[in-house]
Amino acid sequence: MTSPNVPIPLESVRASSAAADLVREIKTNPRFFTAVVVTVVLLVAAYAAFAPPSYKVSVKVMIRSGEQQGGAGLQSLLNQFGGLAALAGINLSGSVDEQEALAWLKSRRLAGEFIEHENLMPVLYADRWDPGAKRWRSDLAPDRIPTSDAAWRKFDTSVRRIDQDQKTRIITVQMIWRDRKLATQWANDFVALANDQLRLRVNREADASLQILAEQLKQTNLVDLQLSIYKMMAGQINRKVVANSRPDYAYSVLDPAMVPDASAKDSPRRFLLAVLALPLGVFVASCLLIAQMYARQLLRA
Repeated sequence: MTSPNVPIPLESVRASSAAADLVREIKTNPRFFTAVVVTVVLLVAAYAAFAPPSYKVSVKVMIRSGEQQGGAGLQSLLNQFGGLAALAGINLSGSVDEQEALAWLKSRRLAGEFIEHENLMPVLYADRWDPGAKRWRSDLAPDRIPTSDAAWRKFDTSVRRIDQDQKTRIITVQMIWRDRKLATQWANDFVALANDQLRLRVNREADASLQILAEQLKQTNLVDLQLSIYKMMAGQINRKVVANSRPDYAYSVLDPAMVPDASAKDSPRRFLLAVLALPLGVFVASCLLIAQMYARQLLRA
């Protein structure tokens, strides 16, 4: 019994033909192919050997809930007068919204304040900084002088990383830098600054609310309303006490950053580079041969 003829897809025929052409090209130019492979392998080896190492350090934090921040007393006050306070534009809650707190860690504003607070511009662009004169090098073109916008982009894409575990709600703040001690300091200081800024915001809100409540108190003679205002003022004072009584007001630090060992490099990953060097060399050499092959075909046509 004869089997029916099954048509071979045109794409498979083209792929087989291209592979055969590449093999013939390699056999025709073995020295070129070998030279490219060896060159790529040597370049990868040189990068692995001489590239400055970078280290990754992390701080694990959890956003404090309302009960953790304000306690049962403030929560009871919020249940009683939450609607009235909202009408007056007063926030009685002692908690920080989780999404807002996560967004604050990732925000450009916090990153910019951290860069300015820690004076990171000369560190991020050390090759353009004159430490003796304490200014940017005089031989730099105007467009080569770093700006705050460029510093933020570099910090956001290459230095700072923020991730949250969706199950445990634990947030990991990572800093990646060449100096492991400096990266550790940055990670801890970044969380501390985030807490400080949110604490200042709560203090400003509470002070403004107390001022509004004090003005309302002067304008009423109703005992019940005065009592309600006093309780709301007590709530604002409680917010300030809670915010100022603990350094980790919004972000509870579960695991602070520790200086990693000198051998615990995040990059370059020498083992991975060693594994990929030869395949990468073969790929680059094959691409160059294919380019040569098609260039000859175009010249003949």
